[in-house]
Amino acid sequence: MSIKIQKFVPHNLRNNAHFQFNRDFGAALEKNNITALKIGPQYLEWRARFEKEDEALQKIAKSALTKQINDLDKLRDNTYMGMVEIVNAYLRSNVADEAESARKLKIVLDTYGKVAQKPLKEETSAIYNLLQELKSSKYAQCCAAVKIGEWAARLETENKGFDALMAGRYEESAAKCSI
Repeated sequence: MSIKIQKFVPHNLRNNAHFQFNRDFGAALEKNNITALKIGPQYLEWRARFEKEDEALQKIAKSALTKQINDLDKLRDNTYMGMVEIVNAYLRSNVADEAESARKLKIVLDTYGKVAQKPLKEETSAIYNLLQELKSSKYAQCCAAVKIGEWAARLETENKGFDALMAGRYEESAAKCSI
């Protein structure tokens, strides 16, 4: 008894479906005696590739650091947004120095845009550059006037921690199967 396959396109299969098809295919070949089929060399080549596919599919795609990364990203988002809210509140201050400092800082914050909504790498970079600017002699007094120094220090710590976790995830990813 023979079966004729009408149409089959294996590259249209998803990874696990492709693997299962090949597993069933291999079982059918082995059941029908590879030597009798006169496909020994082809079978050995196929088997080696199939084993590589199996190894590649055993790779764990999710990082163990993802939850920590997401939690720390939320933390730095909250810290950044808190700084923005403080600056916005000081815009309403009746003390001229505070209001003027808030106005100058608002320009800097607006320049960086909605930092917390940026992709992770961009956000890390934007926070780093923003903090560099806030530490400069041009804005240090403004930060002191609106009392965001501690917030900026906390944001810097969180951003460095986040960057370290991302580097750890890259190392983790590099150590995974590369087939």
